[in-house]
Amino acid sequence: MKSYIEPLNAADALDVLYAHGIPFGDISYSRDNDEDAVLHGPGGDKVLRTPDDVIAALGDDAARALAEHKRFRERAVRELMVPVLSDGESIYNVRTGDTFILDSNCEGKLYGFDYTVTPLAALVDEGEDGIPYGAGVYAIETYGADMGHIDDLPDGECPDPLTLHSTVEDDDLSYSVASVLRSMERTALELEAGGDLFDLSGWTLANGKSIAATCARLGIDIAPKLHTDPASVADAARRAAGTCTADMPRSRAAHL
Repeated sequence: MKSYIEPLNAADALDVLYAHGIPFGDISYSRDNDEDAVLHGPGGDKVLRTPDDVIAALGDDAARALAEHKRFRERAVRELMVPVLSDGESIYNVRTGDTFILDSNCEGKLYGFDYTVTPLAALVDEGEDGIPYGAGVYAIETYGADMGHIDDLPDGECPDPLTLHSTVEDDDLSYSVASVLRSMERTALELEAGGDLFDLSGWTLANGKSIAATCARLGIDIAPKLHTDPASVADAARRAAGTCTADMPRSRAAHL
């Protein structure tokens, strides 16, 4: 069994600790069961099968990291991934510009996520009345097929948003959804903003109002700046006149 929220076995718990920078000594993984791990120490080898085993062996730092991981994932799923899968929203980071755009069709087939970096300043420039331009729409209009892509498993279906909060069979775990959540958490850790990992990470829905609200909460200035640089003016004109091209995947055009 797998979960988008928390590790359900020792091997997955150790992956979380590695991402959070928690040392765990000499570890090997069981040949018989890839969910188990073996901790090698002066007192002999100890088999770890569950996250509780990992906490018992590695102590308070492991417990704090796993709890922080769970808190981050619960909010990332509830506040971001559920609206993405339900309403075709996109995800944006106001600190880094990272943008994830759902790539699916109207029949519920999940192709994965498109990925690019969209500067906040560009969204502010293109916005109106103090509301930035939507990051997902901007990325599609500006970068189109040049965006990176996180593929999902073949013949994958968009997960039911309700299943994101529950355990699922290993084969039912969406690779691309899990990859985006891992990337979001890794970015939050790399920012080292302190405090609540999710609150200060800058992740938000990619529509203009959500971006504006997140910037206001984090104290990020998005007051429009006057730009006279010819290149930026030409770029704005090009995008204003642009439309979806014939080679743009239908799923992207459908989100506009």
